[in-house]
Amino acid sequence: MSEETNQFNNRIASFYQGPSQGECEAPCVDVTARFIRQTISSNVMEKSSNGNKLSSPETPSLSKIHNTGRPVRIGIDARIFLVESSMERGLGHYTFHHLLTLSELCPDWQFLLFVDFLADSKEFKQLLKQPNIEVAFFENIDKYHLSIFHIPDCMSMIGGYDCPFKLAPTATPVSILAHDLIPLRMSEGCYDQWATITQQGYMRRLRLMKEREDVVVLANSEYTRNDLMQIGKIDSSRISVVWAGLNQLPNEHHSSPEVIRATLEKYKIKLPFILHVGGLDPHKNFFNTFSAYMSLQSKVPSALVVVGSDVDPYKTHFKDIVQFNKAENVVFTGFVARSELNALYASAAGLAFPSQLEGFGFPALEAVAHGCPVIGTRTGALAEIIGDAGFLVDPLNYKQIASAMESLLTQPDLRAELSKKGYERAKSFSWQRTAQLTKDAWQELWEKKAVAQPDYRCVAT
Repeated sequence: MSEETNQFNNRIASFYQGPSQGECEAPCVDVTARFIRQTISSNVMEKSSNGNKLSSPETPSLSKIHNTGRPVRIGIDARIFLVESSMERGLGHYTFHHLLTLSELCPDWQFLLFVDFLADSKEFKQLLKQPNIEVAFFENIDKYHLSIFHIPDCMSMIGGYDCPFKLAPTATPVSILAHDLIPLRMSEGCYDQWATITQQGYMRRLRLMKEREDVVVLANSEYTRNDLMQIGKIDSSRISVVWAGLNQLPNEHHSSPEVIRATLEKYKIKLPFILHVGGLDPHKNFFNTFSAYMSLQSKVPSALVVVGSDVDPYKTHFKDIVQFNKAENVVFTGFVARSELNALYASAAGLAFPSQLEGFGFPALEAVAHGCPVIGTRTGALAEIIGDAGFLVDPLNYKQIASAMESLLTQPDLRAELSKKGYERAKSFSWQRTAQLTKDAWQELWEKKAVAQPDYRCVAT
C-alpha cells in the first residue's frame, strides 16, 4: 500500500475514534462525507499499490448490457470488511460468500464495494479479484446512478458510528439483509450491555425499513422473517427469505484419517468428545452445555471441545468456571484452521449448539454437512437448519441437553442414522440458491417500483 494511501487510511481511522455506544445519524454522514472530500487525493482514487480496483462514476468498467438501458450497478455497504474480527463470525462469513456468489451468478452486473478507506482483509482482496467487483467511496455515491444499494447488515454498529440508511442514495432502491433481532428478543436477563439506546436503535431502523417504500428486506431464515413482521410490523410481501449456503457440497473434501489424527493430537483431544463451535455470548447458552456435560461424566466419560475466537470476551469467565469444577477434559482450542474444524466435525460424537436464539446458525449447518449430529433448540431458526438430523431441546433444561449428549455418546446406530440424514439435509443449502433468491427479490422490487432499469431479464438467469 502506498504511503499516501496509508496516511489517508490512518487519518480516517483516527477520525472514527468516538463513542463506543450509540449511533450517529445524519450529522455523522455529513461530516464524514465532507472530511473524505477534503482528504482523498487523485492518486488514491485512481490506484493503490496493492492492486485495489477503484471505480469512477464517469468511467464505468462495464458497458451497457446488450446495448439497452443503463448498466446494472449494485452498490454494497462494504464497511464490514474494515472490521477484521467480523470475518471470524457468521455475519462476515455470510457477507463474503453472498457477494462472491452474486458476482459469479451475474457476470454482466457491476458490483461496487463502498468503503470509507481501503480494507486490507484477505476476503476483501479476494472479492476484488472478480472482474465485475470494484472499490468506490461514499463521497461520490450519488454519481454512480446505482440500480440498488445493498446493506449486508442493517443492525451493525461499526466502530460506534453506523448510519447505513443515511449512506444510501435517496433516489436509489435499497436492499437490506436482516440476520436477527436478538437484542429485542432477549433484552433482559441475558445481556446487561444491551442498553435502552441499543434497543431504540434497532426499533428506529425497523421503522425506517417499514416507512421507506423502495426497500426490499432479505431475511436469513423464516424465523427472522417472522420477527421482522411481528416486532418491526413490516409487511410480509416486502420480505424475502434468502438462507445461507455451504462453502462445499456434502461428502466433498471430507477429512482424511491423517488430518483427523493430527488435529486430535495437536489439541490433545481424547475420544469420544462433544463439540461446541462459536462464540460464548450468553445467548449461546454455553453454561447449560457445560452443566449438561458435567452431569454425565460419572456415567459416560468424554471430552468437551470448545472452538472459538481467542478474543471472545466471555472466554476467561468460562475458563474460570471449568477450572473451578476441575473439568480436566474440557479443551479450549481457540480459533482453528478450516481443515482442523472439518476434522473436528467429522470425529465428534455430536455438536452441542443449544443456543437460546439464532437467526440462522452456521455451526449447525456445517456440522450436519460433515455427518455430525446436532443438539439444537426449538427456539430461533435452528429447527429450520437441523430438520431431523439431530435433537431439538429446551435450551434452559440442561437435563434435556445431557440426555441428547448421552444418546450420541452411547448409541452408534442412532448417530449413524442422524449422520446420513444430515448429509441429505445439507444439500438443501447452497450459496448459488442464496444468490438466485437475492437476484429474484431485487428484480421484483425493480418491477414493483417501476425503476428505470435495463432489460435485466436478458442477463444471468
